Amino acid sequence: MPNRGLPALGLLLIGLAGCGSGGDELAGLPDTPTVRGGLFDDLKAADTWAYQIQALENASRRQALEASGYDLFVLEPTRTVKGSQSFNTARMVSRLKNAGGRRRLVLAYVDIGQAERYRTYWKSWWKAPTKSGPGTPDFLLAADPDGWSDCFTVAYWDARWQAITATGTDSLLDLLLDDGFDGIYLDWVEAYGEPQVKARANSDGVDPKTEMVRFISRIRLTAQQRNPDFLVIAQNASPLLAARPVYATVIDGIAQEDLHFRGESDVDWWDPRSGDIRTPNSERTALEQRLDGYLAAGLPVLTVDYCVKESNRLSSYTLSRDRGYIPFVSRTPLDRLPKAPPP
Repeated sequence: MPNRGLPALGLLLIGLAGCGSGGDELAGLPDTPTVRGGLFDDLKAADTWAYQIQALENASRRQALEASGYDLFVLEPTRTVKGSQSFNTARMVSRLKNAGGRRRLVLAYVDIGQAERYRTYWKSWWKAPTKSGPGTPDFLLAADPDGWSDCFTVAYWDARWQAITATGTDSLLDLLLDDGFDGIYLDWVEAYGEPQVKARANSDGVDPKTEMVRFISRIRLTAQQRNPDFLVIAQNASPLLAARPVYATVIDGIAQEDLHFRGESDVDWWDPRSGDIRTPNSERTALEQRLDGYLAAGLPVLTVDYCVKESNRLSSYTLSRDRGYIPFVSRTPLDRLPKAPPP
């Protein structure tokens, strides 16, 4: 798919972000974002958020979202999943934006650091990578290290992958803009640290951290051609701000998983392994120190913990709020809202 041209300022930003391996290759970028639209104020004012990326075809689960009191939703677009192309995502988004007679924010979940075999973009001739080498196309590098099935880390600086996700005709970004989402929630930003990614980046003569920042900048600028208020939230990868400070100018917030509790992958909602695995204190402390850097940069910090026990759920909410974060607690399938609202 052909690349869509970026506005002149976008080309300047991308051009300045060179491909060296040092820490200052993004020097020269502005200290403030290209656009901070009115929705950014709404994002900063949010007290609650919810996260569901499975089972949105289920009408009762969509109705539960509409009846809830959350200020912000992060949702799977659904019609980009094979077999669900007829799902009316635009209707879901429109209903949620105005549910309960007040404006809610609705963001689309998109995995930019991995390809997913169940997506409509996955062609019949594509082959998954193996332990011995990349797949076909060769931007498919490795299986998900956390055990999520049918997910494969990619060389995200590859123009073919960027066309699929953001810059090409009928990209994932185009579809979610068509559907009226207020922004995008980026998963697998931390792909820059994966061994196969670092090896390919070294072979291609690029720096993986820099290329991730450039990619997110391109996503932001491309989306803002159609919606100047478009929001960008990145999940995890908290060390990226210290490594590339300009990162604060291309996102509107960060979301951190597993700050207090995590769960296992590929389990169902009622499986006791879907939460309650405590994050070690040393790891949590390091995460908090990095996340506080985002707060200092004026960016909201969202957290999502995975808990089964009520005591862990309540503790996660309290601890995150005490640090100025916006918490949500669920279970790893993320296929419904928890029965209990935030305390």
